[in-house]
Amino acid sequence: MGEVWKGTDTRLGRTVAIKILHAGLSNSDKFRARFQLEARAVAALQSPGIVALYDYGEEEGDDGLISYLVMELVRGRSLAEILRDRGPLPPAEVMQIVAAAADALETAHRHDIIHRDIKPANLLVDEETGAAKIVDFGISAARGASGLTETGTVMGTLAYASPEQLNGAEL
Repeated sequence: MGEVWKGTDTRLGRTVAIKILHAGLSNSDKFRARFQLEARAVAALQSPGIVALYDYGEEEGDDGLISYLVMELVRGRSLAEILRDRGPLPPAEVMQIVAAAADALETAHRHDIIHRDIKPANLLVDEETGAAKIVDFGISAARGASGLTETGTVMGTLAYASPEQLNGAEL
């Protein structure tokens, strides 16, 4: 749905991650609404295990509207990259990552936000501290809200989808 770039917040003098909605999607009301929903979802969540959102906006560009999120930059790699390079992790490291993800998901669920795409690629692990943070709330949903997803549509990565998602049950 978008690309993530490393950037600089010149006003506050910090390095940030900037997620830009793909150009073709920025001109779609449906995809812009989903992107704005991601911004609102992340902005509502304060957790050490969820990447922080600093700003959201839209600007006119050469190819039309550009929608963007400015977020905390996690210096590290995704769990998917770590697993690919290292193979199975030691149990203590796994427990640290799983505990951080569970705490973050509990925070999201307390705010009635369901991520819908938890997978190794959406868990970033800080290279210095080993702390894990959940990213990419782009297909998240507010529990009980009718929204942008059509009935019967499975959202997320099939290999990591919950049985409830696959069966079309309420999450």
